Amino acid sequence: MEFQPCHHPFCAKIGQLFAAYFANVAILTQPPYQSARNRDLKGSRQFHQGQTSDLHDCYVDTGSGQKEPNMADILHQITIEAAPPEIYAALTTINGIKSWWTDACEMPDHEGGQCKFWFDQKATCFTMTAKRLLPHQRVFWLCTDGPKEWIGTELWWEITPIGQNQCRVDFKHMNWVSDEGMFPLCNSTWGGLMFRLKKSCENADFQEPLFVN
Repeated sequence: MEFQPCHHPFCAKIGQLFAAYFANVAILTQPPYQSARNRDLKGSRQFHQGQTSDLHDCYVDTGSGQKEPNMADILHQITIEAAPPEIYAALTTINGIKSWWTDACEMPDHEGGQCKFWFDQKATCFTMTAKRLLPHQRVFWLCTDGPKEWIGTELWWEITPIGQNQCRVDFKHMNWVSDEGMFPLCNSTWGGLMFRLKKSCENADFQEPLFVN
């Protein structure tokens, strides 16, 4: 199948910013096009240690009464030298998001609330429902509005302490219909954003969101 690049304005903006910022930076991530169809979900369930009821399984309903694996998930992992409260705040508060992702956002303080993120001079808005907020442990959003390819995707963050003031952060952007279109650039951009999140959590003075409106 021939790869067809995405021409959405937001996708083009991501490409421009990504090329400029990471021209001389090596990003170490998991394989960028790992498909859920080829991924062993059993290991993921074992990792959650029986807590998968808090999350949607990575499957879509085909209408036939059976569920089949979705096409692709974005997966990233990073170690951050900070305590869980600092990392959780960076993911769930306005000031936190403004320090590493976008300088224009609205963040709810409760489950079921609407997160809003603006990009490209506020021409593009992404809306997420906060489906699950476990303080200092887990953040789980469902995208309900934005570019068509994002709608219905799920974003999940897991914070796991691995030492004194040290955590592993696992990120999944799940349930993409295809690994084409916006998927490749969004995967690369999330890899870069993980490093900005790390800097934000490790340095209180870091205020450099990737997207400035």
